[in-house]
Amino acid sequence: MSTSIISYNKNQIKIKNLRKRFFAFSTLALLIIIAISFIAFGFHRDIIDQQKSIRKVNKLLLKQQSAIKQISTLGSFFDEDISDTEMEKMRAKVRFKVSKLKKATSELSSFILKSDSASIEDLETYLHQKSFKSNMKNYIQHVKKLLSDSSTSLEIKESIRYLSKDSADGDTEYLEELLSILDSEYKDGMKKLERVGILIILLCILEVFVVWFFLFRPLHSTVMNQNKQLLESALKVESAARSRTDFLANISHEIRTPMTAILGYAEVLQTDEKLDKDNVKKTVKIINQNATHLLSLLDEVLDVSKMESGKFEFLEQKVDLTNLLNEVYSLIHVKAREKKIDLNFNNTGNIPQFIMTDPKRLKQILFNIIGNAIKFTDTGSIDLEVYLETNKQLQFKISDTGCGIPKEKRELIFAPFEQAYTSANRQFSGTGLGLVLSRGLARKMGGDVQILSSELGKGTVFLITINPGEIGKHSLTSDFSTSVIKDESDYLEQDYNLSRKEILVVDDAKENARLFSIYLERAGAKVTILNDGYSVLELTQTKSFDLILLDLQMPGMDGYQVISELKKNGYSGHISALTAHAMAEEVEKTRKSGFDAHITKPIGSVELIKKVYSIIG
Repeated sequence: MSTSIISYNKNQIKIKNLRKRFFAFSTLALLIIIAISFIAFGFHRDIIDQQKSIRKVNKLLLKQQSAIKQISTLGSFFDEDISDTEMEKMRAKVRFKVSKLKKATSELSSFILKSDSASIEDLETYLHQKSFKSNMKNYIQHVKKLLSDSSTSLEIKESIRYLSKDSADGDTEYLEELLSILDSEYKDGMKKLERVGILIILLCILEVFVVWFFLFRPLHSTVMNQNKQLLESALKVESAARSRTDFLANISHEIRTPMTAILGYAEVLQTDEKLDKDNVKKTVKIINQNATHLLSLLDEVLDVSKMESGKFEFLEQKVDLTNLLNEVYSLIHVKAREKKIDLNFNNTGNIPQFIMTDPKRLKQILFNIIGNAIKFTDTGSIDLEVYLETNKQLQFKISDTGCGIPKEKRELIFAPFEQAYTSANRQFSGTGLGLVLSRGLARKMGGDVQILSSELGKGTVFLITINPGEIGKHSLTSDFSTSVIKDESDYLEQDYNLSRKEILVVDDAKENARLFSIYLERAGAKVTILNDGYSVLELTQTKSFDLILLDLQMPGMDGYQVISELKKNGYSGHISALTAHAMAEEVEKTRKSGFDAHITKPIGSVELIKKVYSIIG
């Protein structure tokens, strides 16, 4: 799974979690708002009710106070010498004021009894302490004496004196104090309302902060991260598009260059009848070198594609490390010699005699890294140092004296389709896939490829590490030296003799069939060529072969259908697939279909003869 897919999945999980949190905290916030609103509303209503009660009591007390003052004022006139008519009018006024005083007193008592306000209950206690009812009754009793016709002159004068003192005996003195208390209660209630308002504002601010912290902050963070990732992805896509464009231009150049040589020298061979034997050999050698280079380019592209798709497989086996290094040295020292630079392979301490690995892929890594070192080095030397690290990792340190790698390019060159030098007039050729392929292979083998150091104009040091397996820990040797292995073609004829062997080559590409026939006839085999599956079925009814080399992809009847029919007909000879399909699943498919071997095209004469010999010996 690629990094972008993993990142996308993580973001999707974050968004789902964020949705859950948004719903949970939104519900919680709503419940908190409702609870706070109910509490605040209840508290506010209590304060308002209390204020209404205080206002009602205050109004009744003011009525009492007003009636008492008016009665006191009117009472002073009773001592004066006035006519009976005036006296009667005065008494009528006092009676009216007394009725109002009684009514206010009754309303106050009734209101206090019915009210459940804490402030009013405190007021009731206060009035009880002041003997409100008895004092008020006493006050009204003096007024009645003033109004009574049976009252003596002395009693009237005493009542007038009592009333004119304006409650000097304390019957009504509580009114001023009580009004002062009510005013204080009213002010306290207003302050409580102010505090409730401030508290509600603070709670709203707190709620906004909580909602921002738990909802909008992570939401903002997720959105910004996604925007950042989208921008980075867009930049990566744009960069990848540029890299792929450069790669396509580069690969086109790399393919057309050897093709030009192949086609050109092939035309020379075809048209120039004056070429002597030496020039013909040189021309053929050039064609062969360019064809080999072209094949390696295609292999690199296919290998990287397989690795990116996860379909890359390794064939791990026991490998003689010293022989493998000698094979690498034998094949690559020619390039170093052509550039007149030294190529040295050495060991430090004991190294494994045998390791468990895929020899083809290990060679591929070494060829890529050493080949790059040779390509980018004009003078000096290339040194490979192999040693076994304390953590049992097998390490290959490759040092060159080449042009070096710029700092900003050291990680970039390990990316697909990237190169350190990509200008149109660049000095060095290549697809730019060698390093990414080498690193991918090394990591699949339990190690890595990295740059230890590099200095422009002075050279670079690469480090390759792989896991040598359990065998590498026990089969140690310090005896290692490089030598050039003799070309197998020198002793091919005597060691892999196919004389008196009859081989049937079946390939719808007539040129390929003809080529394989030439290879095998050189080793002494008698070769028959056919170009379709139907002819194979017809011929094998009357003749058997030591080996049938059968192409898989043919028109009409493919190789799988042919071998199926041959098995049904009772054919028991050796049959090997000879195909351009090289994938591991294709190899497994041919094995299950009954093929004795799987030979992959293109293939050289030496390798073909060896494989055929191993089948029919």
